Amino acid sequence: MRRFLLIFMLAACVANAAAQDADYMRYRDSAQASSLLYRGRKPLAYKFQFNGTYYWDTPLYYSGTVRYNHKDYQCDAINIDAARQQALVIEPQKGAQVMLNRDYVESLTLDGRKFVNGAFLAPDILPEGYYEIIFDGHARIYKHVVKRLETVTNERLLDTGEKGTAVLRNVYDVYLPNVTFYYEAADGKITQIRRRGDLLKHYKEHRSALKKIIRAEETEYSIGLEEFILIVMRYVEYGE
Repeated sequence: MRRFLLIFMLAACVANAAAQDADYMRYRDSAQASSLLYRGRKPLAYKFQFNGTYYWDTPLYYSGTVRYNHKDYQCDAINIDAARQQALVIEPQKGAQVMLNRDYVESLTLDGRKFVNGAFLAPDILPEGYYEIIFDGHARIYKHVVKRLETVTNERLLDTGEKGTAVLRNVYDVYLPNVTFYYEAADGKITQIRRRGDLLKHYKEHRSALKKIIRAEETEYSIGLEEFILIVMRYVEYGE
């Protein structure tokens, strides 16, 4: 009986130790994997004065997720440098800004908005960098923002439309967005939307109804290309 009890206790100890080892291994792998995300390089500083912001739309960092080297990571602070087309995160322990290696960033979310890396989507068609999915249904619409430094006049300086930054007096270099849109059909084919007709050609059967809707919308103000795209897609796919 004592021998049986001793064997039972030894087996229980071995099982408990194995469980602790498994827990430790999971913790170790998780910690190491998480730390991999923050081993990137520190981004180069912008050492000159400018107006606007080189970020996608605002210099504020938001919580989000990153699909990095086939693994998903939760981030407390993430943003996109649209001038260099780089995803930036803030390391939680030291508060250091880290630039993620774009070769491994497949996709990310930023304040609930979804982005994909063009290299993992259609590298032969799309310029390198990140693309926001602004409509996701049977078809998808991608928005690509590239910030370029431009020299502007004093009159235009006050009307850049940039978010989150104050205008610096007597500084005429401004980061302005160059925005392009892409349409991905249900079969995966991707084409650029340069003008309204590029999108309408996919929905010829709805052209008449859409013209009436757009005409009614533009009685009060002119609709930009992005708003036009969203109106069309919501009507075509959801009947809204």
